[in-house]
Amino acid sequence: MESLGSIETHMNAGQRYWANRGWPLQKVRTDPIATEPIPPLPKLRGSDVFGNVGHSVGTSTYGFMDTVTRNWALHPMSPPEAASQHAANQNAANQNAASQNADNQNTSQKITGPKHNEVVDTAVDPRLDTRFSLYDLSRDEVDTATALVNSATSSKMKRYIRMLPTHHINSLGELSGYRFSVSAGDSCGALPVNRSMFHGTSAVQCTGSLGQEGGGSTNVEAVRLLKDIPGCVEKMRTLMHDISDEAAAAVDAKTLASLDCSPFNTDAVVTTESRASGGRGSMSLNASASRARDSRKWTCDEPHTIGIYHAFARRFNHSREHRIYIICTGGCRTACDEFMNLTTDLAAGTHTTAGELCDSEETWWLRKLCSRTRCRLLHRVAEAFGLCIPTMDDVQAFDPGQVLAVPNIETYAHDICMLRDGDVAVYNECVDTTAPRNGIICSMNPSEGFWLFKGPPCASNGTADYGGVFGKQQHCGVFPTSASQIVGVVQRHSTNSGCPIVTDFGGGGAFVFKDETRHSKSAQHMKFDENFFRNLEKMQWARDNGVVELMPIVVGVFN
Repeated sequence: MESLGSIETHMNAGQRYWANRGWPLQKVRTDPIATEPIPPLPKLRGSDVFGNVGHSVGTSTYGFMDTVTRNWALHPMSPPEAASQHAANQNAANQNAASQNADNQNTSQKITGPKHNEVVDTAVDPRLDTRFSLYDLSRDEVDTATALVNSATSSKMKRYIRMLPTHHINSLGELSGYRFSVSAGDSCGALPVNRSMFHGTSAVQCTGSLGQEGGGSTNVEAVRLLKDIPGCVEKMRTLMHDISDEAAAAVDAKTLASLDCSPFNTDAVVTTESRASGGRGSMSLNASASRARDSRKWTCDEPHTIGIYHAFARRFNHSREHRIYIICTGGCRTACDEFMNLTTDLAAGTHTTAGELCDSEETWWLRKLCSRTRCRLLHRVAEAFGLCIPTMDDVQAFDPGQVLAVPNIETYAHDICMLRDGDVAVYNECVDTTAPRNGIICSMNPSEGFWLFKGPPCASNGTADYGGVFGKQQHCGVFPTSASQIVGVVQRHSTNSGCPIVTDFGGGGAFVFKDETRHSKSAQHMKFDENFFRNLEKMQWARDNGVVELMPIVVGVFN
């Protein structure tokens, strides 16, 4: 892998990682993936540009701009005639501006604040795309989005934010539900990298166990689990305790997955002794194995949730089948936290660009690490409950013998990737619909489970049972990955009153919580109603593709 050049780092607490390893970001990919051009700025009226120009007091010649015909005129005119003509032009300009404002009412979206009914017209800044936001943005959301696209370097670099229908302010006070894109040459500090980068959802479909009961295809393993819900709860509680204890011990031993576990991208120097001559020789070997393998052993962080779900799914050109899915959500908290600090340090002390950060080895490896963490936990759930899933050896693990589940569906809720026009985009609780995938998993309220949104049939990929890519990045190219949760006074004030919500009073029986005191007994989530689905159609998702509802059997919630 080619080095991106020398990057000077400072010896502070956030950059000890670089001092210990002594090498900069490494370039791992060169192919651009995707983006759309920035919409043109609104056309200025003639009076805005040429208004009141050309006047030369004390002479008999007055130049003026005809704001109706937008023709520049320069002809002799007496001062009274010039004043009369200028007043007429101003009246015509005002009428023209009023008519243009009336026409823009159909395209500009009003944003109403939660406290004082403040109204902001998003047409003043075309970099804030609210075509698919569905509901009005709150004042907090507008202020945050405006701050993202406006900064010291924004005048020279293009920045663009597209809001999704699930936009909201989360429990941490952060804006969620958007895609933000910048020029590849912009500073990496322009990217809104958070502590949940590359967190997502991985799902593996259990194989076999289909029987004929009641005249239909019924999964006998699902029937076995549903008949013994108390036993499933105890198994899940035991598994959660084991994962939590291992993670706590790893914190003390400092063996949690972190950036320090990334592969060493260096050459191995091997020293050899020559018995015949008694001399000493050395040679440099390319350590190709260490370039792909972790530099040390690591322990999985606690996930957000792990659980077993079932659904009656119909694959393309297949009959309806009763399927079991094991789903894990989350990522590597420690490593993702270090990645956010690393990005901040690089932005403050170096000239690292957004394109270099996107193409770096750290970004690629951390994305894979989060996926491998979820797949290890999926394998542990399958073993604990005696379910059969496809597996493979973790060839990138430092310690041999690690086994991964092979996920059928994987959705990153937070990601960094390069768009087709060369810009770099950060996806926050959304995914790129133009990237190859097997359906999109969307997290709903806990009792509802997950919804699997299917893409169009993909004849060229036999493993895409739930559809392929759809949409264009120039028009939309994004899709939500969760129904926003509304908790706390701040979020309720920041939520538009027209947004439908559903209150989840469940949580008993099939749900196991690590900390019952932190669980809300009446959590509220956004409801996907008819207006929401119509808005998804505007986002180029075809409703005929279908949705598979994954219903929970037993779920473990860590936080």
